[in-house]
Amino acid sequence: MPETRDDLPPELVLEALKKVLDSRTFSTAPHMATLLRFCVEETLAGNRQSQRRIAMALGYREFDAVQDSNVRREVGRLRNKLRDYYDQEGVADPVIISIPKASAKDGYSAEFKLRQQIVAESQNPRYLQLTCEARHLWGQRMPDPTTEAIRLYEEAIREDPDHSASAQAGLSECYCFLALWGFPPHDTMPRVKEWALKAISANPGSAAAHAALAFATTAYDWNWPLGEQLFQKALALAPQSVEVRCWYASHLICVGRFPEAIKQARKAQTLEHDPSAVVLSHVAKILYVAGDLDHAFDLLQLTLQINPHFYFSHWYIGLLLLDRGDADVGLEHLRRAAALAPESAGVVASLGYALAVLGHRQQAVRCLQTLKAMRECHHVPSTDLATIYAGLDQIEDALNALEQAFVEKCLFLTWLHAWPPYKRLRGEPRFTEMVQRLGLSGGDLRQLVQQRP
Repeated sequence: MPETRDDLPPELVLEALKKVLDSRTFSTAPHMATLLRFCVEETLAGNRQSQRRIAMALGYREFDAVQDSNVRREVGRLRNKLRDYYDQEGVADPVIISIPKASAKDGYSAEFKLRQQIVAESQNPRYLQLTCEARHLWGQRMPDPTTEAIRLYEEAIREDPDHSASAQAGLSECYCFLALWGFPPHDTMPRVKEWALKAISANPGSAAAHAALAFATTAYDWNWPLGEQLFQKALALAPQSVEVRCWYASHLICVGRFPEAIKQARKAQTLEHDPSAVVLSHVAKILYVAGDLDHAFDLLQLTLQINPHFYFSHWYIGLLLLDRGDADVGLEHLRRAAALAPESAGVVASLGYALAVLGHRQQAVRCLQTLKAMRECHHVPSTDLATIYAGLDQIEDALNALEQAFVEKCLFLTWLHAWPPYKRLRGEPRFTEMVQRLGLSGGDLRQLVQQRP
């Protein structure tokens, strides 16, 4: 975990700066390199940097601090660039350079931290290339690219097995996503734990590995206290990590701490300087389940502007509009999501649920039949069957499907009391017993969020 030091020798800081500027990350971004050099050298000289001074250093001929957001945007890009560097090439650097947020009055200043524990991460060019490519593929959040990312991470580990903590953590994150997509939990979740533990053993400061292990501990083992401890450790290691905040927000939904979940999701949103459809849609998902439909809708609209073809955004805006009474448009979005991700059992289930509650029973049954046909080829979580059964008011069938989900250890069970399509089941004694079996007993954990204007 980094430790702030105000008395670091300037020579040590300048040596760290040279290593950053010579890296592949910054050598291909001269504009960012200029900005970083300016901020570090001015800080060492005892100066804070106003937006106007930064604008001059970057060569802007005209700049209005009130009207222009160019400097704030450039500093945000620099923070992202530094994060990318320290996640990959600079994971073992003894000195960490950052640019904290600042008010317009105070101006910007660089910050230098001494890493308490130095971990020897591979500097093998082939290893770095493989992990960089794998990270990009994992960021697409689709099964085929994630499977390819796993192959690349495994190749990277073979390239340098003694210095591969980041690749090991990356593997644990990949298996987390495959489990969430609907791959068999009994196959994927043990691998999440295996690779997360290896990464932590190699680098006890790996926040990503702690977060992945926390996810497996809660979503698969249902050990909520230990999972909370692991999430807190991950947050302490990387308080600025968007991914850790997103994982933790989902955990808070599981345990019914909805206002805290919204806070963490919003924090993740503010940490992402260049908004992405992946993160914004995840924040919207948290807001939707917590009951803040208006703000969830606004975010989902924004994600569709960023990427009109992202299935996840269409999926959740469809469910949200269904809840708000705009059934026709909601159904259109769900059909679009199913067209974009036809292999997603979760999307098909949500479409079937919507068709059922809107009275299109035959079409809903066809969605149910589609899921059963998919089961002939690959794993389909029983929680998805339960979703359509709930929409059809086939309560016993829905509860029986959830019983089977316990055998499969379906990850979506942990949202049992929170998932809106299951609201029709909440009055059933068997359903209450299932929530208690998950270790989530203690009354109604759902804390509805008041709608804000």
